[in-house]
Amino acid sequence: MVTNSTLARFTLAAACLLFGNSLSAGAEPEPAASAWNMLRYEASGMLGSTNTRVKLLASSPRELLTATPKPLLGVALQQDPRHVLVMDIQATGKALGKKHQSSVRIWFDAATGAVFLRDKLRSGKDPYRKVYRFADNGASRVKQQPSSADEAMKPAQQWSKIKNSTYSYDLDNSGCDTVTDPAVLLYLLSVRQTVLPAPRCVFFDDTLYKVSFIDEGNEELAISYSDQTDSNNARDTDGSRTARHYRLEVTPLQPGAESGDFELFELRGNIIVTLDLETGIPLQLTGDRSGVGRIAIPVVELQRRTVIPGPDRP
Repeated sequence: MVTNSTLARFTLAAACLLFGNSLSAGAEPEPAASAWNMLRYEASGMLGSTNTRVKLLASSPRELLTATPKPLLGVALQQDPRHVLVMDIQATGKALGKKHQSSVRIWFDAATGAVFLRDKLRSGKDPYRKVYRFADNGASRVKQQPSSADEAMKPAQQWSKIKNSTYSYDLDNSGCDTVTDPAVLLYLLSVRQTVLPAPRCVFFDDTLYKVSFIDEGNEELAISYSDQTDSNNARDTDGSRTARHYRLEVTPLQPGAESGDFELFELRGNIIVTLDLETGIPLQLTGDRSGVGRIAIPVVELQRRTVIPGPDRP
């Protein structure tokens, strides 16, 4: 349920409130390494087009603190940010003649997938910036919009139309320990070893869902992408790979929500993530896209990870 509130403004001196419930040192999982640090998905047709670049970046608790808007500094995080990664998502697309462009940054824990902060900037018509910070009992949001056409030309941090909101959820009755973001599911699937990730509670569009991963079997998948791992020697890869399909089984955990409202990179309905069976690299995303219908979006460019991430340091 949405309630508007004026969140207390804290200064950096209140940084001690940054941390929420801590994992015990003995129980803390270690982060696994993904086989990639950049993926770009692209598809186009008569009804529309989509281009999404996903990049993993190293981060730290200090950077997370700096990125947090002051109104949200008083919100205790759902766990200590010990192994922080940033997922940077740049997306453009067109459907039903309408273009869109967005930039999203998600700070999350590399070991558990718990999301700490989500910062989305939408450009073009009706621009906005939405920043969410996640606790163990709900999410707090700051939304900024320009108050005039002139102000829309300024950086989003200077937009003066501001609304603060909070969204509650109940992890105790959900069967989940932490909350994550839809995009982070891609990371969690790709770093799995031989066992599928446990079901995850996922916060999307101000609603909590529970997502399970269903193994739908293998397929020889045609591939065609550019491997950008060596920036001085990009390599085109064509042919086929043995791939495995994983369906996202989505269950709403809040009244009024429907599973069809859940999205992963603008895909809804029966969402399938297809992984390279050997490397875990997500080769294709399939789902229903508004104005387009059922669509399979292949990876067209990637960078393989060459350094295994370790615990971040402030």
